[in-house]
Amino acid sequence: MSIYTFAGDFAEDLKNFPTPDIPEDATYSLGALPGKLNTFYGKTHTLESIQKIKDANIGRKDSDETRLKKSEANQGSKNSNYGGRYGMRGKTHSSATRAAQSAGAMKRERVTCKHCQKDFSINIVNRWHNDNCKNKTVDI
Repeated sequence: MSIYTFAGDFAEDLKNFPTPDIPEDATYSLGALPGKLNTFYGKTHTLESIQKIKDANIGRKDSDETRLKKSEANQGSKNSNYGGRYGMRGKTHSSATRAAQSAGAMKRERVTCKHCQKDFSINIVNRWHNDNCKNKTVDI
């Protein structure tokens, strides 16, 4: 069974087009095949084709019906932000998990900022300290 369905005059020409072996239970839509199964795998658009795509989409606006369908398709558990942006919003870690996190943090190497002499975990020190420290003196 092929998941490809083509419409238009070119359907006959594409009947002999080689298609990848796709499992019977695959539920991919055309063009959404993963990795090497995708017919565009390893290819790139030319600058000319990118410009054509841009030109075709200038001024394009979804109809109210399409906007409603997109909205309904992305509500509730189907929304990537469902349950909070970070997945833990409104929830708490168990005491065992918190103890494990604390133990892991205690194992991290500690370093001192060379400008303000404050002590930090090695994983965060370079973000706000060392070369980025607000107490760093600059020779003019």
